[in-house]
Parts: sequence; C-alpha cells; structure tokens
Amino acid sequence: MGIVCLVVFLALVIFLKLKMPMWKGKYSERLVHKKMLQLSDEYTIFNNLLFESNGRSTQIDHIVVSPYGVFVIWLFLWVFELS
Repeated sequence: MGIVCLVVFLALVIFLKLKMPMWKGKYSERLVHKKMLQLSDEYTIFNNLLFESNGRSTQIDHIVVSPYGVFVIWLFLWVFELS
C-alpha cells in the first residue's frame, strides 16, 4: 500500500511540474485582461488575436487602441533553473 501511494504521489508531482508553466501563463493573461478592463472608455481592447501570413501564424495576447497610441501586449513565461 505504501509503495502504491509513493508512486501515485511521485506521478502527481511530475505531472504538476510539467503543467505548471501552462497554468501560470493562462493565469497571467487573465490577470492582465482584468486590469485592462479597468481602463476608461477611450481605450479599445482586443484579446487573443491570431494572425496568419504565408502559411505561418502568430498569436498576440492583447492590443489596446487609445488616443495616445496602439499598444501590443504579448505575455510569455520564461522557465529556467539557476544552478
């Protein structure tokens, strides 16, 4: 019984370690989106835009259009370990 629990625990730890960057990225995008919703009505917000050209595509997280300019916001998560 103890060995089974240990194996299940280790599998869960490995699964969470592999999935954590994806969850952090989605959480960060939602957090930024919520903050942008606090902007005044003079700002227009576009989220999760997909652009395709010559068979290639790119995704932009947010574009904010305002009287002061157009702002492109692209979030990414760097995952690395210091040794």
